[in-house]
Order: sequence, then structure tokens, then C-alpha cells
Amino acid sequence: MVLFQRTPQGEHHVLLRARDTNWAHYAYEFAHELGHILTNYERHARDPFAARHQWFEESLCEMLSVYALRLMAARAPDEAGAPYAGFADMVLGEPHRRAAHGMDLAAWLQANEAALRADPYQRKRNETATMRLLEIFSRESRMKALAYLNLGEAPVPPTFRGYLEEWRDRTPAPLRLPVQEVLAAFGFDKNEKPPAAVAAGGLSMSY
Repeated sequence: MVLFQRTPQGEHHVLLRARDTNWAHYAYEFAHELGHILTNYERHARDPFAARHQWFEESLCEMLSVYALRLMAARAPDEAGAPYAGFADMVLGEPHRRAAHGMDLAAWLQANEAALRADPYQRKRNETATMRLLEIFSRESRMKALAYLNLGEAPVPPTFRGYLEEWRDRTPAPLRLPVQEVLAAFGFDKNEKPPAAVAAGGLSMSY
């Protein structure tokens, strides 16, 4: 987990369960918690209603975990990268993830959103959305849009569509395409309202 309380220097506390020299497991867990930091998890401390959409944040963080494993496997020398590639293959090979390929996320959302709003930690449910998100955020440049999720002081929109539209409206136009694709993937691309003015935002933190 990542704690809400920071160090006096403004650094984040990230707690991991990985042990010994299982570096791929460390990378997997750390990337997930870094995802919460990148998507401005501290909004949960200000607005308890943010929890209604936390399942989506969990899906994004899981997507970042798999993305990080793939990236480390690709950039490390063959022998050093093998554990990361193997861990990624193991994670993506889980039956519920394999079954998610080609799934209609709009129908899936209708069937699962109520359960996920009640409990965002149902991993097999929110990891289903991870597969499609991994396709959308397939390039490092697209990850920059994550820094504009959960920004703002206004109350969290009650509907998931409103939550995604708030994200889109706060994302600068050059970074907005993956957010539009997320809206489309969940079936919210029809009769879409024009984007509102882009609010200033971003991420500044110490690691």
C-alpha cells in the first residue's frame, strides 16, 4: 500500500510484501502503488465518495504493474530480463485475464459496476478491465494522461461516466486521446458533450 501520510520531505511511503530477491515481484508491487501516486490517490483522503470509482483506479494500477514488467524485460539483458518476462507471462496467463480478450467492456460494466462500487478490491473483476487498458496505454507517452485523473477539489462525480469525463476535461488536448479511447471502450462515446476548458494540473512529487 501507499500511505496518505508523507515524510517531512514530502516523500511517499510505499509498503511492499515482496521478500528476498524476487525482484520481479518487487517491480510488480511497486509499479501498482506508483500507479496510485500517479493517479492522485490522495483525493480519497479529501473525498470519501472517491471510493465509488476506486475499482477503476485499481485496474489502472494493475495495468501499470504488467506494463512495468514488460518494459523491464525488454530493456534488461537477456538473462536479467527473463524473470520479469516470466512473471508478466504468468500474470497475463491467468484464466480470467485470458478470457477478457475481446470482451465488450460496456456490457461487462453494466454487469459488474454495482459489485465493484461496493468492494473495489475484487481483483478478478477489476483485472478484467486491465487487459483492455493495457492495449490503450500501450506506449509510454500515453501514460502521461494518468497524472490528470482524480485532480480537482470538486466532489467526485457520482456516475462512472461523469468520473471519466472529468478526467478527460482536465487532461490537456495533446494527451487526451487515450482517455477518449477509455470512454469509448466503456460505451460512452455516443452523444458525447464537447470537452470543457482544460484545467491546470499535473503531478509534482518526490520519490
